[in-house]
Amino acid sequence: MKGVISPDPFMTSRIITSTNDKEQTTALDYSGDFRSEALLASTRFCQDAGIGSAPRDLTELGTSLCLPATDDPDAEMRVVRRGVATVFVVMVALLVCGLGMFIAAKVGPWVTPMGSFRIPIWAGAIPGLAGWVMMCSSVNLEHRIARRRIAARGADKAPFPVSESPIMFRIEDPETFKVVKLVIEDVAIGWCDSSRRVMQLEGFAYRYVIWANDILSLNRLGDRFVEVTFYVGGSDQFLALAVAMNGVGIELKKQLSFGVAKRAVEAPLSRVFGLPVPWPAV
Repeated sequence: MKGVISPDPFMTSRIITSTNDKEQTTALDYSGDFRSEALLASTRFCQDAGIGSAPRDLTELGTSLCLPATDDPDAEMRVVRRGVATVFVVMVALLVCGLGMFIAAKVGPWVTPMGSFRIPIWAGAIPGLAGWVMMCSSVNLEHRIARRRIAARGADKAPFPVSESPIMFRIEDPETFKVVKLVIEDVAIGWCDSSRRVMQLEGFAYRYVIWANDILSLNRLGDRFVEVTFYVGGSDQFLALAVAMNGVGIELKKQLSFGVAKRAVEAPLSRVFGLPVPWPAV
């Protein structure tokens, strides 16, 4: 039995007590993930505190943490990847069809044994426009797929009284946030309580709780992301997450270059944590 975190029948996370040797196995299990050291520090915190089952409300534990949401986060990633891949294939097919019809309309008329005919421009515009709309809404489709996975373990409801409506966040590795990926590292529902300056993120693969007093820094990344760096497990180990908000409206503003979508995530982060972005100020 590995020293990992696995789900119990109530869809919370159970910490399996392990020896020091098996704790090393935990690190190896997540060695390919940028969160691996934070996962190990969080697991050790729970073990040292004698916590047998991480509660739905992670704020009860009183410190910032990063914990696996399921027995096998990679399996969750594969499920989400299949759904997103299907959306991607349909989107590309529509765009290619639209482009092909548009070219055929420009090259025509076409002569056949039954006579000549011309393909109207709108015949290419319709699938092309449908593909573009699907591209803009693909983020919401990704969120819907991820939220369905989160709901399957009963984690799609607020675990504590919140100060604002739930927010869908995309979470990426700050080192690779510019890389185009079929599926990003995590999509999470954010539950915020500005009165306690805490945020709990329920992702399809991992669970996070971030307290303002554990935050080491808030830095801007590119046009849309904020890097949140925070200590985990009451230790000197820290975790950096590239966080952004996404939705159809934000994606449309991005595609149409209105510029309004830049770092929409700054406002909720500042409200919840009571800290400006960037922080500390440079």
